[in-house]
Amino acid sequence: MTVSDHWTEVLRCPNCALTGVAVLSQPNGSDSVLVETLPAGFKAVTSKYGDTFYCVACGRPASGVNARL
Repeated sequence: MTVSDHWTEVLRCPNCALTGVAVLSQPNGSDSVLVETLPAGFKAVTSKYGDTFYCVACGRPASGVNARL
């Protein structure tokens, strides 16, 4: 059994003020972050630098605040 680091990220669109909570994790020994749940109205776009969350309606990057679980 592997232990993972879990945290939440509160997402907010700076344009339309849509908010939601994403749940993320990082398995021990891994460099990758997994998106476990993503709130309605947001999408994750993966690049070589990691995931960026976007508002689906506005197409703008969301701002986020981390909260460790």
